[in-house]
Amino acid sequence: MSNQNYQDYIDDFDRTASGAGSSKGTDRFSGQDIRVMFSERGDLSKAEGAQMVLDYAKKAGRDGSKMGGAAEDALDKLRGYLDEKPEETETEPDEPTEFVNSPKVAHAKARLSQWKDDVLSGTTGEELWNKSKSSGNDAADSFLDRYKLKLGKQDEDGNYFQPNETV
Repeated sequence: MSNQNYQDYIDDFDRTASGAGSSKGTDRFSGQDIRVMFSERGDLSKAEGAQMVLDYAKKAGRDGSKMGGAAEDALDKLRGYLDEKPEETETEPDEPTEFVNSPKVAHAKARLSQWKDDVLSGTTGEELWNKSKSSGNDAADSFLDRYKLKLGKQDEDGNYFQPNETV
């Protein structure tokens, strides 16, 4: 069966004809429906047929079709066919890529990292109750000043290189 013929078969598939829920006329994409649909793929590879059935299942779910445990098990089996990849020839590893974050993402990551540090150190509680550890005017006294120290190096486009520490 060609790719187009199989797609036509899938498009015309009647989910209420057989499988779980068929006796009640329920729109249900059952495990049996999935196995039957996949077995009709003809000459298509398992990966191609599996991808087409998985795409159909996703569309059916959006359209309100019910799926049970057997259907999920059958779909998981099809997902396994997608994971099987032909052996690749070994290539030399690429140099590690240095990632940059947009200013918006860099600021969000830095704020989150600083907030986590503050929570773990108890600083947030002290700030809430106005019992600061230091009475001096350090440059990093306020949260906004402290998180900016975690932004990392900025490039010429205004993006930030990821700092070495994890968020």
